[in-house]
Amino acid sequence: MKHILSFLLFAVFFSSFAQKFRSIDVKVDSSSFGINNQLELKIALTKKNGKVLKFEKANPKSKWNKIYVSANFMASFYQGMITYKLSETSAKHHTLNLKVSDKKWLVSKDIQIELPYVKQITFHADTLIVNQACDFTYDLLFSNGKTHAGNGNLFNLDNLVAESNYAVSIQNDKLWVETSVPIPGKIPVKFRHRESGIILAEKEFYIKYPASVYFDFSANQGMDGSPGQNGVNYSDNGTHGQPGTSGENAPLVKVFITEHWRGEQRLLAFTVFSSDNRRSYGIIEFKGNKIPIIAKGGNGGSGGKGGDGHSGLIDKEKKIDSPYGGAAGNGGNAGSGGNGGKVVVCIDSALAWLKEYLLINTDGGRSGVPGKEGTPGSGDYENSKLLGILLSTKRGALGTAGQNGIPGYNGNGGEVIYLKKEEFGAEFKNCSMGKF
Repeated sequence: MKHILSFLLFAVFFSSFAQKFRSIDVKVDSSSFGINNQLELKIALTKKNGKVLKFEKANPKSKWNKIYVSANFMASFYQGMITYKLSETSAKHHTLNLKVSDKKWLVSKDIQIELPYVKQITFHADTLIVNQACDFTYDLLFSNGKTHAGNGNLFNLDNLVAESNYAVSIQNDKLWVETSVPIPGKIPVKFRHRESGIILAEKEFYIKYPASVYFDFSANQGMDGSPGQNGVNYSDNGTHGQPGTSGENAPLVKVFITEHWRGEQRLLAFTVFSSDNRRSYGIIEFKGNKIPIIAKGGNGGSGGKGGDGHSGLIDKEKKIDSPYGGAAGNGGNAGSGGNGGKVVVCIDSALAWLKEYLLINTDGGRSGVPGKEGTPGSGDYENSKLLGILLSTKRGALGTAGQNGIPGYNGNGGEVIYLKKEEFGAEFKNCSMGKF
């Protein structure tokens, strides 16, 4: 009987609570579309007795905690303000499905809101420089007719796919056109939305070539050795520093250069292969600048410093009896430098004049710096004398510094070979297949 009574009381309580709210009304202010990505909610909860609880932006957080809000595209909800992810909308995906209820889910309301999306993009950039990241600004035209300067909160540029006969792309919010051969002075590009497939922008870009190029195929540097640990307890020895690792040897590098003319522009195209499977390319408008080609050996890493020995201590009250100082740790040896690489430049004999503009560096890597020895710990001189203890060596043993590494050998300093068209093509093919 007692269990039945408890159940009836719970049922009466739950029934009365369930009847607490009669309806919920939601109004949405979308006047800030396309500006700050926010919607303002005004909510009215009507109780069974007709009393209305209103929730507005000015109300404190404690009151808004009684309301539950969920929606797709929603980044956050705070005191009546929904911040939504406008950058995720598109022509095919822009309906926000909003659900609002009290915390107990006694009454709820579903609302669909058509969010704005980008209909058109206007690029302000007119020129692309080949093989270089180009900054640009752009304007966004939204489906609600508003125009706004582009930024990542309004539109995600990763959603754009560039369509062109040439390798045009957007990477890290920058425009690129990548090529190893000359391309026309003006190229058309279409930018299509990745999800919807709709073309959002069409633009013709003028093509420019840089006046300089730089190739660095240097080897990796050696790593520095870790320092030794200092003694922790009385009379503890310091540990030894770790040796630095040696720098790596630089690879064999082959550089293929061809000359091209575009009107009065003299263009030089470069393709570079290395025996460690790296590849690079570039194309410049030649204006007399030096052409650096680097294949240096890696520098050796420095040795780690030896750890310090801990001092000694005699303290009868604390029952410490460690009169001797701890020994110092040795410094780590320095890493040796890697050997410089070998650079071979392949050109037609008609480009023999270019040799004086090549700036080739195949130096060997420098050796690292030996690690210094640690500091030995001091013995407890005063208490030793007072207690009549004779210490033959009160100070910890000295450590030794690390040994010097060996510098790397220099490479060939660069070599230029002249190849006929057929020889050039055959050598280029072999290198592209990793045959050096």
